[in-house]
Amino acid sequence: MAEKSKTILELDKLAKAEPHDQIPVARVSRPHGDDKIELGDIISFDETNKTLTLYGTYVLDVSSLLDKKYTVSVAIKDERTDLGEVNIDNNGTTKTVKEGTTVVLNAIPITERTPKVYFVQWLEDNIPSPTRQINVDSDKTYTAEFAEEVHIVVQIDGTSIGTGTVDVAAKRKNDPIDLQSDGIRVGDVVTLTATGVTNKPSAWKDGKGNAIEDGEVYAIDTSADEITMTCTFTYKDGMPLAYKAEFNGAKITTKLTIGVQSYPGTTAGTAVIQQNGTTIAEEKPIEIADGSNIVLVASAKEGWKFAGWWKGGKEIQGAPQSYGITVSADTAGTYTAKFKRSGAPDFYYGAVVPDATSGNAYDKQNLINELTPGYVDGSTFTTPDLAVGLGKKFIMLYNPSKVKPTSGQMLSGGLTTDYVESDFSNARKFLLSTITHNNVQYNTFESKEPMKSNDVTYNITLTKQ
Repeated sequence: MAEKSKTILELDKLAKAEPHDQIPVARVSRPHGDDKIELGDIISFDETNKTLTLYGTYVLDVSSLLDKKYTVSVAIKDERTDLGEVNIDNNGTTKTVKEGTTVVLNAIPITERTPKVYFVQWLEDNIPSPTRQINVDSDKTYTAEFAEEVHIVVQIDGTSIGTGTVDVAAKRKNDPIDLQSDGIRVGDVVTLTATGVTNKPSAWKDGKGNAIEDGEVYAIDTSADEITMTCTFTYKDGMPLAYKAEFNGAKITTKLTIGVQSYPGTTAGTAVIQQNGTTIAEEKPIEIADGSNIVLVASAKEGWKFAGWWKGGKEIQGAPQSYGITVSADTAGTYTAKFKRSGAPDFYYGAVVPDATSGNAYDKQNLINELTPGYVDGSTFTTPDLAVGLGKKFIMLYNPSKVKPTSGQMLSGGLTTDYVESDFSNARKFLLSTITHNNVQYNTFESKEPMKSNDVTYNITLTKQ
């Protein structure tokens, strides 16, 4: 040991002694069972390993003396332990550690509670994450802020002279919030919407009736037609939870949809909507102001005639071709102008069972009732394939003054027999020659014999004369 005549220093004063004033000695003063070391005993100091070498042979570890320690604590704002709990490293609310140590702070909302609780922030530095890591460099307390979700109520202001609808929606980080199951939190963006029905919305108010102005807190926006007014804001603690929409704006003219169409199509006739003598829609729907007077006009084309107005699957009894209505909720909808043929059919065709004795299919008076009428609207028309059936004959009647058969096909057993125009003048195929019906004389064409199987079909192409 050193001689007693040498200077004796306390460990906590060692940093102040020459030539070792750069040594950071901790406040603990008993490193090795003795709280005193003579200055002359110190041979060297290893700053990296934090060790003192005494007499060159004995090494004293003083790292524990050189490490500083600090205390970290967590707390809850306003001591609202009914809203959540906090801890450090999942163990207690206070912890003393060496400088530079990393600890984890946890803030945990209580879940089994109504209304719902959520974590807002750590108050000291506004950190919104409930779990965070910190590097300890001083004594410090971190305070967790919890809050309850809120619900915003919107209604129509009692001073309104008109009616409308109100709604509230919200987003959290741009994602829509289901307000049926979740509440609104601090930082959520809330949008209130007022939509006029009889009158345009004129103002948004808070629950106490104070008018809300467009500015930094609330953004008021009105649609181009002034029927919708929105109020958007970012919710903050303490903001009103009730709002009212006022509907004292101009009266709204309601528009209703009226549509017209022709049946069986525009080849038969047209349907238009007229207002003050001007056509405003043809074969389509249009929005018209409630209370307007309009006329539905049906015009038949050649060979057709008007057969009535229909709406909702029912005929409007007694409605004339030019049918005037007043637009309302009851009259809104689609109207169909129906047309039917005005002249005798251009042809008849079908399959019938011939008389077993004469080989003819029928008597001339009843034959028409067993056949399908048809018309050639364009230059040509081809009948759909007709399955004739076992024991039946194919027959066609045509008005030679209007149309003539020019080609056709018989399909049987996968084989096709083509007819050309000359085939229809082959006397073998005319057993009845002509038939007169409603003062129109029809030529006839029929298959030579009844079909011997069920797989025979016919189609005939007719050309306009």
